[in-house]
Amino acid sequence: MNCPVAHQTMPTERVDPLMPPPAYAQLRAEAPVTKVLDLVGQETWLVTRYADVRAVLGDTRFSSDFIPPEFRDLRRDEDPVKPFIRLDPPEHTRFRRALTGEFTVRQIRLLEPGIRQLVESQLDELERAGQGADLVEHFALPIPSLVICQLLGVPYSDHSRFQQDSKLLLTREIAPEERAGAGERLRDYMLELVHLKRREPDAALMSRLIERSAEMEQPFSDLELASIGMLLLVAGHETTANMIGLTTVALLRQPDKVEALRADPAKVDAYVEEALRLLTIVHNGVRRLATEDIEVGGQLIRKGEWVVVSLSAGNRDPEVYAEPDALDVERKRVSHLSFGFGPHQCLGQQLARVEMQIALAALFRRFPSLRVDLPEEEIPYKNDMLIYGVHRLHVAW
Repeated sequence: MNCPVAHQTMPTERVDPLMPPPAYAQLRAEAPVTKVLDLVGQETWLVTRYADVRAVLGDTRFSSDFIPPEFRDLRRDEDPVKPFIRLDPPEHTRFRRALTGEFTVRQIRLLEPGIRQLVESQLDELERAGQGADLVEHFALPIPSLVICQLLGVPYSDHSRFQQDSKLLLTREIAPEERAGAGERLRDYMLELVHLKRREPDAALMSRLIERSAEMEQPFSDLELASIGMLLLVAGHETTANMIGLTTVALLRQPDKVEALRADPAKVDAYVEEALRLLTIVHNGVRRLATEDIEVGGQLIRKGEWVVVSLSAGNRDPEVYAEPDALDVERKRVSHLSFGFGPHQCLGQQLARVEMQIALAALFRRFPSLRVDLPEEEIPYKNDMLIYGVHRLHVAW
């Protein structure tokens, strides 16, 4: 069956900053596949049930090969290179295959000692900053930034440069020329890095990619390598930094959870998985384009129609999770949707998990009396960004 065009817009109004807009729960129960107007006024199908979200993300007939309306200002006609997250198989497979081996569980375990050292160093920095210090500035943001810089071979001394442009790129409402400028600067920065690594190769990921590319049937161009580097750089620090900050707020709301974590830090992985599920920082969903007529959840989606799947709504589906709004580290483990699903599932998910696990366990061990040092209503949440989080989080201990 088909439903009439809805006049409601995609839900964005939160009652609780750590929960999705309540309208998602109503839609999931009453109209799990329905038409709405998205954040840029584009008519789109909104999908909110866990099973339907997985069905869309796992079906290659729903294409990623497009420039979303909110990013059309970034595409220059003379630039033939798309981010590989905007490619479909088999083109997407070419990029994915070259990178998969770098992000296996085994490879990430090799990084753990270095990550632990970085975390302890940043805890020292946070302590030196003193009472009222910003946890984002001194801890949550530097850790994944340092890790991805070391991994890629990017000088961390350039962090203010790429962090500012990453922020502009991910700002929800911004002038098209500003977003385009940020994207071009990041691409050009990574292109400079590619040229440098060609001249002066080292042991970092970008140099390994250049070497691996030379052996491929269809080697990567320098622009393609720069596009890979740009995606890894932006995604590699923005997402994890936001999750560390948000998870800290969420745990501090429940002191019994903090005490339980401190008493049994070996369970930190369960806390991280629940935080990833509940906080779902890709809060505006994931967009796809139907390449043929496809039925989802009893609704016929026509070829050429937009679809947005809500990871937030799917992650709190009561058909999948008992008491879905509770942080329950003892619940039966069911794969959440926060890293996506299907061919485009997040490549760096194991790295993000390890960074969060090490950072959060160490934070609450070092500062057992940690608290947010400002009223709850004054915490600046990232409602204005495409990736949710906190802009700042002043803490004391």
